[in-house]
Amino acid sequence: MNRENKILSATLVAMVMAVIWLMNSRANSDSAPDPSLFQVENQAEIDQVVLVSRADTVALAFSGSRWQLNNTFGADRRMIKVLFATLDQVRPLREATGAEADSARKWVSHSGTTITLSKQGERVFGFGAGGNPAKTVAYFIHPSGAVFAMHIPGYRVYASGVFETDADSWREKRLFDFNWQNFKSLTCKTSAGAGDFEIVYTGKGFGFAGTDTDTARINAYLDDVSLMGADSFYKRGNSDLLDSILRTQPKFEILVRDVGSRSFRLEVFAARPADRLVLARLNGEPLLLSRDNATLLARTRRYFLAVQAHQRDVTPPAIQRF
Repeated sequence: MNRENKILSATLVAMVMAVIWLMNSRANSDSAPDPSLFQVENQAEIDQVVLVSRADTVALAFSGSRWQLNNTFGADRRMIKVLFATLDQVRPLREATGAEADSARKWVSHSGTTITLSKQGERVFGFGAGGNPAKTVAYFIHPSGAVFAMHIPGYRVYASGVFETDADSWREKRLFDFNWQNFKSLTCKTSAGAGDFEIVYTGKGFGFAGTDTDTARINAYLDDVSLMGADSFYKRGNSDLLDSILRTQPKFEILVRDVGSRSFRLEVFAARPADRLVLARLNGEPLLLSRDNATLLARTRRYFLAVQAHQRDVTPPAIQRF
């Protein structure tokens, strides 16, 4: 009898535990945030995104053919893709309440961003985005005032990161806006004057006027130059060292002209051996290039001359070793 009572008691305890677990599971399921809280229908129709923070204002507008930044610059296509991928995939993980919600509101107010999405001049949706000081937890504030911890399922990323990017990072990084149809000439000049060259259309293709050149090397070089991008843009005053370099003579410069009479002048400065980035100036605006890109640009006239295969240099000469 004693043994039967113990078995009955154990069975009752197990049943109670199962009921409690089931109730908790249902409660958690019922309280899970709606995954569509921050979703925008017909996202492809959004043609303006404005990101406002205490430090910056980023106004992105679609002009019909491409996205523009603050009505001044082309916007970086990769950044635009990241922005809309984030808007499409980000989901609320849980609702923040109490002290956590209060802290999140302060963080978003102080260092976060207000995002406004519009279509044809009409506001479609808006919310606040930010995170904790360590940038390990992203928080969005819904128009209702509710605060949610956010995540992108399947990725360990800080979901508010793209909204906190400064205006310069949204700029198109491509240096020379030309292609095979509108290219006219490329001139390279060095501070020493040795190895200068100019690539033009010769009637048969691109090369040096009156001189036989290696067509494959010319075409590969123009391809690389046309697609080359800056690592980042530099604001004067941020570094005494870089400001002082800008006052020196460039090591070499590249001047590209197109058939529409536009010109792009890139001046490249000498770099120290340990520098990962190389200072340059595009039409007067400072920027930073990767060392690889600076080295690729730094070719001499001799590199492009047509020669026999056995005479070709194994390592192409450069104006400056970066």
